[in-house]
Amino acid sequence: DVELVGLLTRELCCTDAAARELLGIGAVWFKPCADEPKWRRWGGAAAAPPPKKKNLTKNQQANLRKRRKANERFAKALKLEPDGGLTLAAGALARAYPHPQRYAEGYADAGWASGARILVAPSNGLVVVDKPAGLPSQSHVSNAVEWVGGAAARALGRSGDLIACHRLDTITSGVMVLAETREAQNAFRDLQMAGAVEKR
Repeated sequence: DVELVGLLTRELCCTDAAARELLGIGAVWFKPCADEPKWRRWGGAAAAPPPKKKNLTKNQQANLRKRRKANERFAKALKLEPDGGLTLAAGALARAYPHPQRYAEGYADAGWASGARILVAPSNGLVVVDKPAGLPSQSHVSNAVEWVGGAAARALGRSGDLIACHRLDTITSGVMVLAETREAQNAFRDLQMAGAVEKR
């Protein structure tokens, strides 16, 4: 086993603070072994359990079991220690982006901290925001923090990101609808499909 921040500082020739910043913005990914098909971004909730649902089909139950087993493997691969450190298990792999994409428009002083960019507060699971030009509509592989859903969630004091219901180009400013849950996102998409949402 190896302490992850120390590993990053050695391999990337960076300071302890820089390694922690990479972890903080989601520029570090990991997986339990080379045979694991998918990487996961470290974000503090890598091993969050799948939601418990009733009346699942056999196929859904099988998928839920697979997700739970994958979560167990990932939880063993990268452990959060009591002192706040992260330990990468022997055989586990880490991938880091030492020069992540950064977006100044996602910072607090770009109108997010004051709440000025929140046009309609959460209602029926949806939030309407004023997306500034230069901020992406979805997270970048090297940056899970500085995007519309992340910035809006922090402005509202939420721990998890909001979900984009649609996209605008990074260079475009305009109104964006975000959802608090997948159910709210699906409900908004149903409204779009029914022609009940009008663009102006």
